[in-house]
Amino acid sequence: MPRGSRLPYSVWIGRSRTGNYRIRWVDPMTSERQSEACGSDRRYARERRDAKTAELRAGLRGARGDYRLSDLRDRLGAWLAGKSSTTRKNT
Repeated sequence: MPRGSRLPYSVWIGRSRTGNYRIRWVDPMTSERQSEACGSDRRYARERRDAKTAELRAGLRGARGDYRLSDLRDRLGAWLAGKSSTTRKNT
């Protein structure tokens, strides 16, 4: 991955003029930049970066985990129960 490219779960460490570290990321839900102060300890900043990356990856995967296509196909009938006939035809 080339330097400067951003993935949906990218978290990077920035440093202020005073020497304090801050982790930054882009919130995938709102597309806004977020940040968190980490103090002057680089090791703590790296730990927080790794934790935030894991959190963002888990959020992108979903709280329920991965689905198989057969699971979705089995639940399709229950999902279509209250839908209009046009929606059923399109599905």
